[in-house]
Amino acid sequence: MHTLQLKSPLAATERRRSARAVALPLLRWYKDCLDRADQRRQLAALDERLLKDIGIGFIEQRNESCKPFWRP
Repeated sequence: MHTLQLKSPLAATERRRSARAVALPLLRWYKDCLDRADQRRQLAALDERLLKDIGIGFIEQRNESCKPFWRP
């Protein structure tokens, strides 16, 4: 014979909290990766004059813009 077990509201609240505790840092990491990729794309598009203006050289530009999006 099967018995119906009702889950307490507290258990559902705890599951939501734990899901949020995992989801929010992942979403933050994903947004940071998108921002980093966009910034590196923009950096790669700068010409020599603009690089000189911000105080970096071609090698530094290439090294930074070639990094994978997940690396800070």
